[in-house]
Amino acid sequence: FRQRLGELGGQKIIVFSYFRDTARYLIDQLKTDPNLADVRMAYLSSEINPRDRQRTIERFAPRNSRTPIAASDEYDLLIATDVLSEGQNLQDAAQLINYDLHWNPTRMIQRGGRIDRLGSSHSTIVIHNIFPDQELETLLRLVERLQERLRAINETIGLDARVLGELIT
Repeated sequence: FRQRLGELGGQKIIVFSYFRDTARYLIDQLKTDPNLADVRMAYLSSEINPRDRQRTIERFAPRNSRTPIAASDEYDLLIATDVLSEGQNLQDAAQLINYDLHWNPTRMIQRGGRIDRLGSSHSTIVIHNIFPDQELETLLRLVERLQERLRAINETIGLDARVLGELIT
């Protein structure tokens, strides 16, 4: 995870976590990593007031900003809860990391939809999913349940992209 962030190569990354405490922990840990000293990072959750939230979004995705953003003021990495998963155009990002899987596959699709937008300058976007370890998966069956829900969605209305790496037919 840290290695991926250290190799941004000018690409912006969004990291989603369902839990505010997890997102806050991630940003706190990453900000202290000397290998990521040059990565400009921000944290976003519902505890951030709407005006500051909007300013953070503009600094991460300046193409949609109403006011000019200096390149030196832009963020490279945005760690956010699902407060950011609806209604935002974040096509400045080329990569998205689902740090934890949301129990609702529609939310997973919405997360990806933030960067998979018309007007993106990226020919390829990459979505990484961090799966629970096998013991936790055995106990919770999270991935199994998500796959069942995704199959149902695909059979009912269809999917046009992968969510968990499944084959879309």
